[in-house]
Amino acid sequence: NMPEVQKTPFKKAIDVEIPDDFTNTKRMNILYDAICEIRSNYPDLPIVIGIVGPFTLLGQLLGIERLLKYIKLDYFEVEEALSVVVEALIEFIQKLETLDIDAVVVCEPSASCDLLDHNIFNQLLKGELEYIADETTKTNTILHVCGNTTQIIEDMLTSHYDVISIENVVSLNYVNEMRDKTKSDTLVAGNISTKTLLLGSTSDVHDEVFYALDNGIDILAS
Repeated sequence: NMPEVQKTPFKKAIDVEIPDDFTNTKRMNILYDAICEIRSNYPDLPIVIGIVGPFTLLGQLLGIERLLKYIKLDYFEVEEALSVVVEALIEFIQKLETLDIDAVVVCEPSASCDLLDHNIFNQLLKGELEYIADETTKTNTILHVCGNTTQIIEDMLTSHYDVISIENVVSLNYVNEMRDKTKSDTLVAGNISTKTLLLGSTSDVHDEVFYALDNGIDILAS
């Protein structure tokens, strides 16, 4: 599991800062050692590392409710704080790239349309996500956003990631329309319901999987 922030360390967006040399802390070195051990013992096993996306991470540092309020009250401060977080994430990814991983998943649950207006996603976050993807040059990139992301599918497909990951509530037919519209070669992963996997029968899972395959999913995943 990813670490969780139990108490937000900052009260204002303008206060957000990243400790120097944070990529060499004890916690980080445990992760690097684990990656190296897996690579050594299982050389054919793909290693995919999930990281918290910039908006979600900023929400953890400030508190998501406070962050959403700040977007309306102090937009430019949020923009500046987001840039600080993005630079830190890029530094972390570039460290991971030296360890011969196969992919990085940028997980942005707090950027879901259930929380963040799609226009704000486009205006505030898309450019920063593109920057992360562009600076990740030695491994594959995957962008995951939770919930019904229909309103931001076009933005996700054009954010320079190798793969986007979507939930089952998003229509694959619509995703394919947007791929055609944008001429995007981005692969699409996901679309299998975790509820079906947890509570459904074998037949239910079979039907959902083959529906996704028949409708153009590239990588099956929950």
